[in-house]
Amino acid sequence: MRRGASRAAVVCVGNELMADDGVGPAVHRRLLAAPLPRGSRLHLVGTCGLDLLEVLDGEELLIVVDALTLGAPPGTLHLLAETDLPRGRGMGTHAGDLAGTLAAGRRLDPDRVPARVLILGFEGAVFDRVGESMSPAVSARIDELVAAIWGHLE
Repeated sequence: MRRGASRAAVVCVGNELMADDGVGPAVHRRLLAAPLPRGSRLHLVGTCGLDLLEVLDGEELLIVVDALTLGAPPGTLHLLAETDLPRGRGMGTHAGDLAGTLAAGRRLDPDRVPARVLILGFEGAVFDRVGESMSPAVSARIDELVAAIWGHLE
């Protein structure tokens, strides 16, 4: 871990203007309301590309919060390890890029990318409707996702 780095980074990914892609921003707002445990940092980014790498600083744990499309019913809570990420196949609006981003980050600056990565998110249903709210099956369970994040930080 880099000197002065936090123990954990929670990075919420998404765009609240794109229906279920708003999971990350919704969770980010909830996490801002109650300070995270000491040694944890919170970020909001639009994608799992360079935006993600720029906020990392050698933490022990990275928790990525995003909407996913894995074929489960909408609102299904997913908890994945980095090794569960598919290679060369998309898995939602951002997480499909995550494996490649982390691999590139480890090649470019290995001390910057955490060794332990968890992906937490809901199965989404609607990603292509600008200005539409999250699906009820997703929005009704945001508090459950926030509680799951807290469980990994404590």
